[in-house]
This record gives sequence, C-alpha cells and structure tokens, in this order.
Amino acid sequence: MVIAVTLAVTLALSLAGLWLTLRDAEQNAPSPDGGEGERGCLAAGLTRELKVYSAVSTAVCLGVALTLALAYPRNTFIFNMRRLCLLSLLAPAAFTDYKSYRIPNAFIIAGIAYWALLFAAETVVTGVGGMLGIAGANLLTAGAVSAAAFLCGLAIRGSIGAGDVKLFMVMGLLLSVEGIWGAVLLSLAVSFVASAWLLLTKRKTRKDTLPFAPALAAGTLMSVLLTGM
Repeated sequence: MVIAVTLAVTLALSLAGLWLTLRDAEQNAPSPDGGEGERGCLAAGLTRELKVYSAVSTAVCLGVALTLALAYPRNTFIFNMRRLCLLSLLAPAAFTDYKSYRIPNAFIIAGIAYWALLFAAETVVTGVGGMLGIAGANLLTAGAVSAAAFLCGLAIRGSIGAGDVKLFMVMGLLLSVEGIWGAVLLSLAVSFVASAWLLLTKRKTRKDTLPFAPALAAGTLMSVLLTGM
C-alpha cells in the first residue's frame, strides 16, 4: 500500500513539474511580432522535446521511488518524499537551465512549498517538540549551502548563478544535513567531468558558461540511489 501511494504521489509530482515548465515556456515564448520574451526563453517548438524528456524523467523518478521503498526499508515515507519532491523539481529545472540558462522562480517556490507541507505533515505525526530541531537543521543546511554557493559564484565569475544559489537552498531544505553533502560532491564531480569532456571535444571553450542545474540533478539522483539519503 505504501509503495502504491509513493508511486502515485511521485507521478503527480512529475506532472506538476511538467506543468510548471510548460507554463514557463508559454510565458516566455517569442512574441507574435518576432521579438522574444524574457532573456533565454524556451522556443515553442521545444514542446515535443520537453514531453519526451518529461516522460523519461518521470520513469526515472518512479524507479527511484521504487528503489527507495525496497532497498532502504528504514526510510520513512516522508523522508523518501522529501527526496522525490526534490528530484521532481530538479529534472525540469535541468531542462530549462540547459535550454535557456535560467532557473524559473516557480521551481524555487514549489520546492519551498513542498518542504513546508512535508514539515507540517511530519509535525502532525511526531509532534512539535522533535520537529523544531529538524526545522532548525533544515534551515541551517539551506543557509549554509546557499551561502557557500553564493561565495563560490563571487570568487569564480560565471561559475554559479543566482538561480543555482536558490536551487541549492531548496536542496538544503529537502535533503538536510543527512543528504546534502553527498549530493553536492557528486554534482561537482558530474560538472567537472562534463566540463572536461566538452572542452576536450571542443564543443565549449573556457569562456563559455555551462548550465549547472543538469549536474545538480544528476549528482542528486546518484546520491539518493547510492545512499538512500
């Protein structure tokens, strides 16, 4: 029963991510007079590509949900849902960042809303006392990792954008201290390997800016699968 509910909620989360992406693409589509919407808008012709990508990412999220339920039986339902909520947002954020070099605020707002809802649900189950410490850990992790990302962006120009910093904050809220460092380290490893490959194949130069959300999505996915955290 728990597995069925987990899979159903995961499917709903993936569809919500698709809706947010399509809504953003519609709002930022080229105007009828030939101009463009906001900087880096998604072209209307990418809708079919987005649907294919969403189908694949949804299948991956469902696979992660099943893996968490079967391979990590000690995880609670809400603990797993925190990870699945995050992955359901990182997948469309990675697509948008890859195509338009930006991360819509709608994904950040959705991530904060997911955290608040799950926190409220867990408070009802476990009581207020224990949840105050958990809330503090979540907020402290979010603040620490986003501050570190912000400072990295200042130190290395063009390395991490404002959208990435906000995405790190959401990751800190939903992963907390248990899962954030594995996700960050693997994301950095993915980013390094991808950057090296693009440079070696001369598809990018040192002056080019690379989207970071795809690396965050891949690194977090690997961390969750490998550690259950």
